[in-house]
Amino acid sequence: MPAFTSRTAGDVAAEMLMSRSAFRGCLLVLEGDEDARFWKTRTAGPSSCQLVLAGSKRTAIGSVEKIYGLNQTGILAIVE
Repeated sequence: MPAFTSRTAGDVAAEMLMSRSAFRGCLLVLEGDEDARFWKTRTAGPSSCQLVLAGSKRTAIGSVEKIYGLNQTGILAIVE
């Protein structure tokens, strides 16, 4: 069994910045897999909205704060 590696807000922010280089649609930052399964069927589709998994509520919020500090738009985090 592989060891679990948690993601940091910086990791998620870097992933979003890399996505931005090739994708201009919206980025939806979610806490985990269950959230992704729920939202996958409720978004416009992968051509206009990409799901980004943060791993935790704190990481999702922290990553969006970092991204907003870089004047990025079209990014939304949904946390519970």
